[in-house]
Amino acid sequence: MALEIDIAIIGAGPYGLSLSAYLNARRASVGVFGTPRGFWRDRMPKGMHLKSDGFASNLYDPDSL
Repeated sequence: MALEIDIAIIGAGPYGLSLSAYLNARRASVGVFGTPRGFWRDRMPKGMHLKSDGFASNLYDPDSL
């Protein structure tokens, strides 16, 4: 059985998952390819933490509308 999607998102990091939530809320058929947070978990040095300004961390939440 073939899976048909409208949009493919390559990468399951914060922004890929945020974009997927946004598009799903608008009823688009979306496929996310990747392991959620996999790159960060598997390839970044232990003890490293993200530090972003607030404007750079504004991720979409469909339930906040």
